Amino acid sequence: MTNPKRKEYFLPFLILRDKLMRGEITYQGEIVGPELAQQLLSYNTHNRMLSESHIETLADLMKRGLWKRNAQPVQFIGTPDNPIRCIDGQHRLHAIVKAGVDVYMTLAFNVPEESADTIDNGKRRTHGDHIFFRVPGIKPGPAKEIGVIVPTLIIYERPTIVQWCQSGQLAMKGASSAEVVNYVQKHKEELLAAYEWVDKHCFPTHKSLRSRSEMMLIRVLTRRVDPAASDSFCSQIYGDVNLQPETIEKVIYSWLLDMMMKEEEKHTTPHIRYTMAKAWNKIRSGNNKNIKLRHLIYKKGEPAQRFK
Repeated sequence: MTNPKRKEYFLPFLILRDKLMRGEITYQGEIVGPELAQQLLSYNTHNRMLSESHIETLADLMKRGLWKRNAQPVQFIGTPDNPIRCIDGQHRLHAIVKAGVDVYMTLAFNVPEESADTIDNGKRRTHGDHIFFRVPGIKPGPAKEIGVIVPTLIIYERPTIVQWCQSGQLAMKGASSAEVVNYVQKHKEELLAAYEWVDKHCFPTHKSLRSRSEMMLIRVLTRRVDPAASDSFCSQIYGDVNLQPETIEKVIYSWLLDMMMKEEEKHTTPHIRYTMAKAWNKIRSGNNKNIKLRHLIYKKGEPAQRFK
């Protein structure tokens, strides 16, 4: 008589065997530790160039327990018994080895070799996409702008990070999508208020001097120090409201206006952000008269300044 438990045990194996024999792609979930990851990497014989910075980013997330389980597989063109070659997932496997932790992974086998050309060709999800999907009450427009500034805000709040004004991909890689979503959930009202303030005060009458996200960033950082002073500072610099001659606000406004009119930036985003911090701090110290632009422009090598 057939043991029913034995039949149940072998049924998944028989289904998997039949799929493999028919050449179908098969999937299985595994807890992948450093040793297994290293074994799987032995089949990574022909793949794109590794990005060490990407491996570092993924390994950091894994070590801090921020890696999120999903069904995106590590893909092989062979069978579980003979994987032949890894065509997707090398960075995740290297990150597991580097982090020295066990991570749940989905593994796919029997993937056609010609499929390698179709991998990673889709549009990558931005932080704004993750915010829109996971934080209720935020529309796509605000989510997009908030997603741009939050990685910088996270870096700014890390006491060991001096160069808080990193721009572009450096800032984006400084925070995971999970960290960004968590941050937005905690600061949702503040970030939406910054978006609405910029939309109301900096856009209706003229072309903006800076991008919406850049103005939002300065608005958030200054308002956390002094809300009333932030209203005055941002309204004058970005909105040309109550500007007084020979003041720092007038100097900065004219500088930004000149860059906008010429449609070129002579200074990088980090230089502009540091210059804004220097300007704010001089105003806060009471030194707000007869200041020349050359005294405010951030010079390479100067100590990084935060808004005080």
